[in-house]
Amino acid sequence: MDKEHLITSYFENSQTEEERLLMEELLKSDAEFLEEFTFRKNLKLAFQRNQRMELKEKLRIHESQKQVKPTFQLNWKYVAAAILILGFGTYFMMNSLQNSEDLYTQYYETYPNLVAPVVRGDNQDTNLETKAFQAYENKEFKQAVALFSDLYKTNQKEYALFYQAMSYLEIEGQTQEAISLLKNTDWSKEFKEKSLWYLALAQLKIQNTEEAKKSLQSLQDLGNYRQDQVKQLLDQL
Repeated sequence: MDKEHLITSYFENSQTEEERLLMEELLKSDAEFLEEFTFRKNLKLAFQRNQRMELKEKLRIHESQKQVKPTFQLNWKYVAAAILILGFGTYFMMNSLQNSEDLYTQYYETYPNLVAPVVRGDNQDTNLETKAFQAYENKEFKQAVALFSDLYKTNQKEYALFYQAMSYLEIEGQTQEAISLLKNTDWSKEFKEKSLWYLALAQLKIQNTEEAKKSLQSLQDLGNYRQDQVKQLLDQL
């Protein structure tokens, strides 16, 4: 698979599931690929925030510190230079919307443990539920995913699925797993609105703005949960 295509398709939000999985693997195993991806992501943010000096500095640091392979060297080096020469007017006419990842960062907060709060120092029974929520509160989210999965198999309670999805959201590269769980579960009234809110945020995180709008609109139609924030976010999209 062409690495250049993987990066381009990511920013165009056109990756297939196979490409997404391959990219996640490369980000973990290929240091050069991770560096190039991080550079381009930062460069994009610099464009969108209209910080010309920041962009120049990122380019200077990138060129001075990195020995770039030919597959990466031509495209962005000259594209960035051309943008600096021509100015930002055309770019910002085409990119007027606020970056979806910025919105995700602005609105996202870890969902609290409201089911089985862990009392520190208390000699609690270490049953499966307690272990799952202990891992969640300790930010051991990979362990929490596995424990909540086992808990759901044991008790068939939807809160276990919900907190499994919340745990996925906290793990870099596992947003799609959270989306799948939030979108494909037949939630009861207790979790329906919460799930739509976090589904919308997860969709923003992967830059799927249109689907995020649909989720937010569905949440707005229900008319109860986080309505002020839902309206604010819809206005910004």
